[in-house]
Amino acid sequence: MTPEEERAVVEYRKCAQSPHYFIDTYCQIDDPNRPGSEWFPFHLWPAQFEVLDIVLKSVKVIALKARQLGITWVLVAYALWLMIFQPGSLIMMFSRTGDDAKELIRRLRGMHDRLPDFLQASYDKKLEKELYFTELESRAKSFSTTKHSGRGFTASFVLVDEAAYIEFLRQLLNAAEETVDAGGKLALISTADKDRPNNIFHVRFKGAMNGTNGYRPIFLSWRARPTRSQAWYDKKKAEKDQDDLYQEYPETALQAMAGRESSKRFNAAYLHNCTDIVPELSAGPAIPGLTIYELPFLPDHDYVLGVDTCEGDPGSDPSPITVLDATTFREVAHVYGRFEPEALANYAVELAKWYGGSNCVICPERNNHGHAFSLEVRHLVAMIERTERRPSLYENPHDKKPGWLSSSTYKTLAVNQAAKYFKDGHIKLRTEASIIELADIEASTLKAPEGATDDRAMSVIITLAAIRWPTAKTAVGGFAVQY
Repeated sequence: MTPEEERAVVEYRKCAQSPHYFIDTYCQIDDPNRPGSEWFPFHLWPAQFEVLDIVLKSVKVIALKARQLGITWVLVAYALWLMIFQPGSLIMMFSRTGDDAKELIRRLRGMHDRLPDFLQASYDKKLEKELYFTELESRAKSFSTTKHSGRGFTASFVLVDEAAYIEFLRQLLNAAEETVDAGGKLALISTADKDRPNNIFHVRFKGAMNGTNGYRPIFLSWRARPTRSQAWYDKKKAEKDQDDLYQEYPETALQAMAGRESSKRFNAAYLHNCTDIVPELSAGPAIPGLTIYELPFLPDHDYVLGVDTCEGDPGSDPSPITVLDATTFREVAHVYGRFEPEALANYAVELAKWYGGSNCVICPERNNHGHAFSLEVRHLVAMIERTERRPSLYENPHDKKPGWLSSSTYKTLAVNQAAKYFKDGHIKLRTEASIIELADIEASTLKAPEGATDDRAMSVIITLAAIRWPTAKTAVGGFAVQY
């Protein structure tokens, strides 16, 4: 071989081993918003590199993002890598419209045609919504989405672009997710759609954050594009109203996922100011679904555990526990999972003991399952030696009964109080999924939209109510929080 041929063989092997190297070294892109614009080298930004890395390591990925971050380009380039280096690959790409479907194939074909000769493959140039490498038997098909799109195919990689805006996304995913079962990969990417805050993409993203659906969640803020500065963002902020800014250029997933401000009970900006994401700590008692954000603090600090109790069977909603330091108003721990009331009571008491025992009050939502939870808490606390520090079961000072009553009157009271805390910026919440649920609460119903959950949100609201209206002394525990 000539030196040039030897170099081509070495480079081909490097590309085959690393899609990052292939894309960053040999792929080119253009600006689809500027017809006729020049193609230029696709040098990956750190966020793009990370997304590609996550896709390689995951089976199902869902990415919520700000505008113009080049993530569609990254995944189209990954699809091209599969077609070249894994012969026989079938790529399926879905978009909102026929024009969007053609655009994805245009990008794929244009990227391929600008590769050096030693990386190119022969293909049928007559196909408009398809790219077929004849010798490699690799194929990419692009579809506008209908109720029946994608059925009958088993793909190596499925890309769904601007998924939040696809009308038949549920039907599409019913077919596409079967591809994963057959050994392929699935990636959903989209900006947010605030006009339909409970669309299937948003629901899937929330489920991914809760760890309940097998998707790996990715959030990319406006900062993911290295050329954007704070001055650039401030200019956008001056030009757009808050909802449009948060939809197109969110800084947090909360901003992106919240519905239009007029329809929601809690102001997204206030919730953003109350958000304080910190690293999780590898500490705490052995409780399933437990996340620790702060270790037990000084002895004079008081803690409140707000609990939204559910039935605990596989079809029921999960049961969260939110733990707030009532002295600093910081969330220090969170529990999330499907637990029967008695098991949940055991976990709550264990966690309360770890956070200081007699400095802790456990406040469940008072409903059918809450009664069983409260009875078990009383039983467990009574068994604790009197020499130990006993937690207390919350007693509502309004009616002298255990827990926070989930009636219309008391729910409204608790929600209104939580809104005041958020407006004042007193609270520091660390569980991002709870914050997103809070942002989802409808102003008209004080509930999550149909099909969504508000269990984490209610555990926060109950905790704040217990702080605002301290418990009376109870027969067990005997501790009253004073604020």
